[in-house]
Amino acid sequence: MAASRVPRSSQTGPHRRLDEIVRRHLASSWRQPIRAYNQTAFAGLSGLGERDVIVDAGCGTARSTRALALRFPHCAVIGVDRSLARLDRAPGLPQNAWIVRADLADFWRLAFSEGWRLYRHFLLYPNPWPK
Repeated sequence: MAASRVPRSSQTGPHRRLDEIVRRHLASSWRQPIRAYNQTAFAGLSGLGERDVIVDAGCGTARSTRALALRFPHCAVIGVDRSLARLDRAPGLPQNAWIVRADLADFWRLAFSEGWRLYRHFLLYPNPWPK
């Protein structure tokens, strides 16, 4: 396996308007509608929010979801990825693991609206998107 290349950037620090932009976003509500396929995918997880939940965000082929489910057998581990092609390559999963095709932003919003309090949340690198 080849070593990853070292990331390079001309950026030397935080964006000069970071505080202003964050404050503007905090003062407004998100108006983008949640897409129907994300609502359907989330509805298929009904009742899991009552358990200790771990979200594996951007899980890809769900190998990490499987590993997390084995490491945390008392938790419901949910692998979320927007690529059906990657999820179709998922290994066999333990009974405490689920994978779902959904956009992460919509998934997070739905989990929040249902009052989910996550036990853990993983966003593991390397993840091919976004660059």
